Order: sequence, then C-alpha cells, then structure tokens
Amino acid sequence: MNLIETLVSANNGGVIGELAKQVGLGEADAQNAVRQMAPALTKGLARNAK
Repeated sequence: MNLIETLVSANNGGVIGELAKQVGLGEADAQNAVRQMAPALTKGLARNAK
C-alpha cells in the first residue's frame, strides 16, 4: 500500500473527511489535493529521514 492509499483509507476515509472539513473542501476535492501533494510529501519525508 502506498502513501496515498494509506491516507485515503485511514480510519475508513475519516482522515480525508476531517481534512476536508478543516479546509472547507468537499471530500473529493480533499482527496484530489492529497493525491497531488503525496509525491512532494514522500520526498520530504525521505529527505528528513536521512
């Protein structure tokens, strides 16, 4: 399972739902935003893990 799938499926989608609520987006838009940010997030995590 990759990072995107983990975030989207965490807590039966509750993570995306909570994010959507906090930033005033619909769940589909929040999910799309997470999918677009995931590569940068993954690179940042990898860089900081070194």
